[in-house]
Amino acid sequence: MFFYRDDCSDCQSIFHQVYWKSALKNNVVFINMNQQKNRKYIAKYNLTSVPTFINGDKQYSGTNLDKIHQVLGD
Repeated sequence: MFFYRDDCSDCQSIFHQVYWKSALKNNVVFINMNQQKNRKYIAKYNLTSVPTFINGDKQYSGTNLDKIHQVLGD
């Protein structure tokens, strides 16, 4: 899962890389935290910042592509 905000500059800086990875492998769910319906995930996953990536028990917040790939299973 990729938690982001569309008005977040850090999220925007990595969005295209994550998008294309998802397009190739279809393994990323994009969740825009600016949408009210998605606010429930803040408590559920203990989110404190975006961008945040979660895959099973792995979680990473930030823009380091190597760490993002580790979380997403590369």
